[in-house]
Amino acid sequence: MGQHDENLKQGEGKMTVGELKIQLNKLPDSAPVLISGNDHSYVQVGMFATTARYNRNSNYYCEDHGDAAGRPNEVVIDALVQAG
Repeated sequence: MGQHDENLKQGEGKMTVGELKIQLNKLPDSAPVLISGNDHSYVQVGMFATTARYNRNSNYYCEDHGDAAGRPNEVVIDALVQAG
């Protein structure tokens, strides 16, 4: 198993900002932010801090368009989102 596979096994694709900070502390400031692309490649992306809505019943996250657009059982949360 390669290092990439071991990292996926440990992280399972979901993380909190606290867990992200631990990983970021292992990298130099010049390291690019990458996501999986096609056919074992990576794509460089940006991230930004914003608010999002979380539906407690369905464990679903969506864009925050204000209280008027909110649905029952949704709460506003702080989140780090991939730009794009």
